[in-house]
Amino acid sequence: MLNKAQVEEISKIIREHIGAAIYTLTASAPSGVDIQHLRDIGIIDATVPTSAIADAYLFGVLTALTPAIASAPLSTIKDLLRKLPLSSFEKTSIKWLNESAALYCQGLGNRIDATTMRIMHDAEKALAMTTSIRETMANAAAERKTLGEMVTLLRRATGDVQRDWHRIVNTELHAARTQGVAHGIEKQFGADASVIVRPHPDCCDLCRAAYLHGGVPKVFKLADLAARNNVGRTTAELRTAPGLPGLHPFCACEVSYFNPEIHKFNDQGQIVFKGKG
Repeated sequence: MLNKAQVEEISKIIREHIGAAIYTLTASAPSGVDIQHLRDIGIIDATVPTSAIADAYLFGVLTALTPAIASAPLSTIKDLLRKLPLSSFEKTSIKWLNESAALYCQGLGNRIDATTMRIMHDAEKALAMTTSIRETMANAAAERKTLGEMVTLLRRATGDVQRDWHRIVNTELHAARTQGVAHGIEKQFGADASVIVRPHPDCCDLCRAAYLHGGVPKVFKLADLAARNNVGRTTAELRTAPGLPGLHPFCACEVSYFNPEIHKFNDQGQIVFKGKG
């Protein structure tokens, strides 16, 4: 059975990895986290990162303004991101996205920590029951089974941690890039610009209902999408009045500009230019 010191060590490991995730995403050390210690124990490397959240946002701005940049070499994109002049609004947006990602990571980390402690508590109760059985029936096998179940629960908890971090990185970076694309469209065409959201080919039914009608993208005003928050809303609400993607973790839907005066959809739901040909 794990003792108090071992339980505290598990909590410490969780907190260290939460701090590392926040630092990697935002390039800022959360309060109470010793970045040098994380480097010393090998959780993060010695390089000083740039904010992955900020880079995703700025890449979204760049691709909205200059779509061809998406196919440029990585070194060129990095150089452009570093040299991109930022307005006060863009600086504020990056600050907000960094803070949002940090709060999300911290909140999820707290839930993981609480779940781990509950597993420990449940295992302790199971062991106590086993001890009572052993004292009555001298059944050592029951004790070993309980310890094995505890180990299985801990392994499952560790697996959940890995999936959750994967979800955090993908969801937060995609959200930041989407915000950047939306701001780039607004910067060039205004808040009332028309946009569509192109779901991923293997998207879920919710995204398909929210952003498509009969396989053809719905046309939204950018300001309407940007004003709606998808968090805490019912499925019915999201289907009829979604916000900017993503609608859910791992959502890969992408927003893009649409001009009703020169654009239309063909029979396959693809954007084509109006007029001959």
